[in-house]
Amino acid sequence: WVIETGDLSGTAINQKVKFNSNISLKAIRTWFVSYNNPVFTNLRMKIYSNYNDGPLKLLHTSTNAWSSGQITSATYGLREIYFEFAEPFKKGADEYYVVLTADSYTGTDSSHLAWVAGFPNPVYSTGITEDTTTLTSYPRQLSVVGAEI
Repeated sequence: WVIETGDLSGTAINQKVKFNSNISLKAIRTWFVSYNNPVFTNLRMKIYSNYNDGPLKLLHTSTNAWSSGQITSATYGLREIYFEFAEPFKKGADEYYVVLTADSYTGTDSSHLAWVAGFPNPVYSTGITEDTTTLTSYPRQLSVVGAEI
């Protein structure tokens, strides 16, 4: 999922999530590709409520942020990073949106950040038809760190 200029200033880069049970969320781990060393600061993850299959109200913002140099100093790179939260309570029956935001980002065909899809082995595969014909509908590679409450 290539991230273009302007995509990280609102709620355009998002992924719907549903937790299996009520949890106290500590962090969300995910993967990014850095293509030709794009520059950005303050890459954060935010959690929004869901309304009509889209982000509605901001509920939580990660307590940590990443810059391009912290993810990789190489021209091209793949890295798993994490976003920490102040242990918000989540209701297992509700759906949420995780949203990525950043400052000072310019994404082009020749230099961009990409959010990695969970293909071919998604962490959570419930409701996913696992084959190449559904590749474009695969969720982003996310791992939830928390405790069931």
